[in-house]
Amino acid sequence: MLKPVVAITGLLLIQVLTSDAVCPAGCTSCSSGRVRCPGAGLTAPPSTLPDDTLSIDLTHNKIADIDHLPKLNEVQSLRMSMNQLKVIKGNAFMNMPSLVSLDLSMNMISKVYKHGLRGLDNLMSISLSGNEIDDIGIIFKNTQQLISVRLGNNQLQTITEDYFKTNTMIKMLDLSNNKITTIEGDAFKNLDMLRYLLLSNNPITTITDLTFTSTMLSLADFTSCSLTSVPKTMPPSLVDYRLGNNQIERINVEDFENITSLKMLTLNDNKISHVDHRSFATLVNLKELWLSRNDLVYIPRGLPKALQKLFIDNNVVVELEQMLFQTESELIELILERNKISKIHADALKNTQNLIKLDLQGNEMKVIEAGTFTNVSKLESLTLSDNPVEIIENGAFADLQSLSQISLSYIDSSLSKPDQLLTENIFAEMPNLTHVDIMSSPRLTKAFLKILEGSTVVALDQVKKWNMQYNDLFTLPSEMKDLLPHTKQLLLDGNLLACDRRILWLNDWMRTSDASFHQYDPPTCNSPEALKGKKISDVAPAEFGEPEEQETPPPPQQVTEAVVEEPQEPIVNTDNSKDAVNNVQEPRQETQQDNQQQAFTGTVVRIKPPKSTNGKVSTTNSGASSSSGNGGSSSSPSKPSKQDKKLSKKELRKLERERKRKLKEERKRQKKLKAKQAKNGKGGSRKKRKINKKKECLKDASGKEVCGRRKRCKVLEDGTVRCRKRKQKKSAEKSASQKS
Repeated sequence: MLKPVVAITGLLLIQVLTSDAVCPAGCTSCSSGRVRCPGAGLTAPPSTLPDDTLSIDLTHNKIADIDHLPKLNEVQSLRMSMNQLKVIKGNAFMNMPSLVSLDLSMNMISKVYKHGLRGLDNLMSISLSGNEIDDIGIIFKNTQQLISVRLGNNQLQTITEDYFKTNTMIKMLDLSNNKITTIEGDAFKNLDMLRYLLLSNNPITTITDLTFTSTMLSLADFTSCSLTSVPKTMPPSLVDYRLGNNQIERINVEDFENITSLKMLTLNDNKISHVDHRSFATLVNLKELWLSRNDLVYIPRGLPKALQKLFIDNNVVVELEQMLFQTESELIELILERNKISKIHADALKNTQNLIKLDLQGNEMKVIEAGTFTNVSKLESLTLSDNPVEIIENGAFADLQSLSQISLSYIDSSLSKPDQLLTENIFAEMPNLTHVDIMSSPRLTKAFLKILEGSTVVALDQVKKWNMQYNDLFTLPSEMKDLLPHTKQLLLDGNLLACDRRILWLNDWMRTSDASFHQYDPPTCNSPEALKGKKISDVAPAEFGEPEEQETPPPPQQVTEAVVEEPQEPIVNTDNSKDAVNNVQEPRQETQQDNQQQAFTGTVVRIKPPKSTNGKVSTTNSGASSSSGNGGSSSSPSKPSKQDKKLSKKELRKLERERKRKLKEERKRQKKLKAKQAKNGKGGSRKKRKINKKKECLKDASGKEVCGRRKRCKVLEDGTVRCRKRKQKKSAEKSASQKS
């Protein structure tokens, strides 16, 4: 009984040895009908391979010619991607008549001869993607069994009706990432089995009416073309229609009227500013509509009842009008972020009882009115981040019993009054919350904590994560622990907590709980100075002292300035009018008082110094001004009257006019003098003064500078050296007599 088993085992061993014996060098395996030679550095296909080979993998080699493929009648799959092929000549694959799958992608093929695929009557899948083909001619004429054709990333410019005239079995046609500008109307007429048509990333501007005979087409992708209008005559079987990233500006009522099976429509990243009324009404099966990044100022009316997801983010929608959606709408997700919405009307969401997710972040909502979300009782996720909210009315979040996630981060409430922003515990109306995000919303957070402190706390048992990062908090009320009894994360990164007895409860919670209190770095003490920088969890209970008195920051100053000018000193007449005028012309010096500010109920008071004349006052009437009638004792100067100020200004103007008159006369005199000199020749009658050479300092033989008798060398301001007379020393008697 053992002999047959031994014989079979020996036969299998002989077959394995035989297969390995003919396996080319560099190939990793040649067994079980598979020849694997990826990245083997081959420059030509192997000449001999096992006769039972079914699959050949020659990817990532250096093969440039396939004229001499081995004759293998049983081979069904040939992979030659990422080689150096440039041309596919006629009858190139005649030795492999049973080929079903052929991969020639990522080569440098620029031409395929019309008989290049002759003999591949059984071929069902071919990939020529990533080459340099600009015309395919009739290469698919004899491959009538083709199901999948991939021609993406080539240089095709025109799709004619002859390309796929005999290929009625094609189900998937990839023509994406080419340079196609023209598609003939009957180019896809004979593709009776077509299901997936990919034409994305082509510079197509206009498409004439296309003829489709396929009743199975489900995907048409025209993403990132240059279409200015919606292509017409798409078959009713279309389920997924992609028109994103084009140049479409308008949606007409007839654009989608025949596509009754459509479930997904993408019109994002266009320039749509107008949608005809009920343009989408005929799409009774539409489930998902993308209108992101357009120029819409309103939400289109007449949306189908079956719509479940609507994306209108990054538009310019200004408000949510009343009765936007049909009765019993199936909408479950509404994305409206990054618009300009400032108001939500009371009945705007009336018929959206099934809504689960609502995103309104990045809008211009200043007031969240009571009853805004009354009609969305099934809502589970609400995002209101990055809005300039100033008032949250009582009952704004009423009836949100199913809400589990709410985001109120980055709320800019800098212009709101603290007592108006929040007047009640808004989270008490949402008992099933699991995630709360109020990061970087300092005014909102502090208003909430103020309400929470000392109040009767209703515990939020379901909350697992509460984010309070970067809110400039100095302390936390102990009621937070009662509010979040089962939380796993209370994120406190980026706050300025003071380690005093007010947060002793937090220290105890950190020591005894498994909850996490940070995302990046553990919370540390910001004060007192002795504990600054120390982890709160590492501080001993005895180190928590009494709270330090913290300076209350001044209220935000309004941009109201009251400029107070000190009285201007009266200007007294002087004999030297020129000095007085010069004093007036000097720029007024800013003093330290000009930069001082005093805040009185938000008003900035800036005190300006008086306009003086540099302190030069005439002493003509000094006797009268320096003494009073009571024994000549000095007294404080009286405040100048308006009459004195008026007279001083008149005198200033008079002096200024006199100065300008004299300046004008001097200019005229200089002009006449120059004209006279020009008439008499260079220099005129005035002779240029000659420098006396004897006055120059000379050097003797030793190099020492010497001058004449009673003279000495002196360096002038311009750097020249001249001889100057020595000053005679006066005798003591003469000087004394002069002094007397």
